[in-house]
Amino acid sequence: MRILSMILMLWFGSAVGLAAEDRGDMKTAAPAAGKQRPEPAPAEAGKSHAPDSLEAAYKREFAFLETQKRALTRQLATIEQRTKQQRRTLESKIGRLENQVLDLSLLAERLQEQISQAEARQEAAQENEALLDMTFTQAKATLADYGVELPESWAGLPETEKLREIFVQADRALSSGSRLRRGQGKFFLPGGQEVSGDLIFLGNIAAWGVSGEHAGMLIPAGEGRFKMLAQPRADETAKALLQGRVPATLQAFIFESRDKAVEIRKEKTWMDTLNDGGGIAWLIAALGGVAVFLIGVRAWSLFRITGSGNGLVKRVTRVLREKGVEPALSLLDGTDGAYAAVLKASLRHLKKVEEEWEIAVSDALLQQSVRIDRFSGMILVIAAVSPLLGLLGTVTGMIATFDVITTFGTGDPKMLASGISVALVTTQVGLIVAIPALMLGNLLSGWAERIKSELELAAMEIREVWQGEAMDSPADGCLDISPQPVAVAEA
Repeated sequence: MRILSMILMLWFGSAVGLAAEDRGDMKTAAPAAGKQRPEPAPAEAGKSHAPDSLEAAYKREFAFLETQKRALTRQLATIEQRTKQQRRTLESKIGRLENQVLDLSLLAERLQEQISQAEARQEAAQENEALLDMTFTQAKATLADYGVELPESWAGLPETEKLREIFVQADRALSSGSRLRRGQGKFFLPGGQEVSGDLIFLGNIAAWGVSGEHAGMLIPAGEGRFKMLAQPRADETAKALLQGRVPATLQAFIFESRDKAVEIRKEKTWMDTLNDGGGIAWLIAALGGVAVFLIGVRAWSLFRITGSGNGLVKRVTRVLREKGVEPALSLLDGTDGAYAAVLKASLRHLKKVEEEWEIAVSDALLQQSVRIDRFSGMILVIAAVSPLLGLLGTVTGMIATFDVITTFGTGDPKMLASGISVALVTTQVGLIVAIPALMLGNLLSGWAERIKSELELAAMEIREVWQGEAMDSPADGCLDISPQPVAVAEA
């Protein structure tokens, strides 16, 4: 309120000052106008005292305001000093609180870590307790298989005492199981017939049986029963043990438990594998057999062509150089094969122009190429079709598997084995057929191309030999040929 009153007083003073200035201006202008109309003297005397009183009022007001200003300045300084002190106090408190928060955070982290460690120790203790319980249960079951029963007071013992008792009983069971035991009992023969006879046990890991003329090793058949395993010379071991003798070779089948049946799986043959793959696998195998036959026939054909060709070219070239064209053709009479056909075509057209000779040789090469390339395409087709049939078998097997899953679910894996066997076996058989067929087919194709090149070179060699002999004089060789054949051919 005081500040508001001071502002009003300042505003009032400024307004009065403006009014005084206006009156001063009017006084200044009055003498100029007084020449016409002079004002009376008393009025002028009264007006001369007004500014002095107003100035005194202004000074008093200014002094009052200066006093208020100094008081306000001192009060403002006091307030600022008090504010700074309070700020320093608050900042100090904030720093202490921040340190407390940091200490509490570190304490919370340590407590959280201790809680985590305590939880981990608790989980480990629970796991160890569960492991001990499982160990005790398995130990009781295992000792029961050996005919050892733990006393009733065993359940109330501490864990350490339980473990000690288990190890003691296990040591006794192992000691007793290291000796042979003989007794009477029943077992099944390999044909499924149940007979009575003598049983010989080596602890709980091996057994033999003797019943009349039947003797041999025994394997568990489930539920404590045994069946005889057909094994050569196992009867000698069983009879020797029954008589208390140690055989030279101890034939034994080691089993884990007599209560768990053991099935001797027959080794799988390739026919069993194809049967697992179904009809598609047999089809791929049939194509593989066809491919093997075609590869063998083609390889034998190319071998015969190559084997007979090199010597034939040398003989024909020698006869052509020594005796002429007709004896060389006579040498090829009665000779079959690709080399003989190409050489005949080359010799028969030697005296003709080169274009006619090339056409004749090309025709002979084309005819022999058909024989050389025989079965090549079929082999490569089998190599390409086999993996596709394998993929077809894979898709078929997976469809069958999903049909079984849709109908019966996934509870029994054996029900899914059929479809999975078809899917995998067909793919395997397809690749087994395709890879060798593709590789051997390409090798034979390369071999055939080399034979074609050699046939062409043989024909060109005949031509070059004949031209070389034709350029010689008749006295230099046995050929009675001059450069006239070319002129005759042109005529």
